[in-house]
Amino acid sequence: MEYKYIVGVDPGKKGAFGIVNKKGEFIEAFDMPLLKPENLIDEKVLVDLLRDLPHRAVVHIEKVNSMPRDGVTSAFSFGYGYGLVVGILRSFKYVIHRTRPAVWKKAYFQPKSTKKDSLALARSKYGKEHFPLEKHDGRAEACLIADYCRIHILGMKDDGKE
Repeated sequence: MEYKYIVGVDPGKKGAFGIVNKKGEFIEAFDMPLLKPENLIDEKVLVDLLRDLPHRAVVHIEKVNSMPRDGVTSAFSFGYGYGLVVGILRSFKYVIHRTRPAVWKKAYFQPKSTKKDSLALARSKYGKEHFPLEKHDGRAEACLIADYCRIHILGMKDDGKE
């Protein structure tokens, strides 16, 4: 199947979704929907957002795991969010690719990159207007994850050809 769009996912409560086309052009980015004041992922809104993803899209999600310094509650919450996103995407029959953060970031940065580095790169690549606030670092990483998939997994060039 030829994919027209690539969706990148930075999972977690502070995560986001980024969509680029096969030429690597910015299409859309949005934050993980949260219920206030509980600060939990809003499953209903998430289902609606993911149902409305463009047809002929492939999804690339950051393959994450808990860190030894994470508390039990935050590790559970993070794993729950990751599983929720994957489960919803699978229910809509999207093809899903996964890559560890260190792997996709190595394609763009030196080791030990930060969220600020991702924000700066996404702003230079796609325009600051798509990531106007510092808190949009999740959107920036999601778009870079999509772009990583486009180039390194799907083998597309900036003209959209393989």
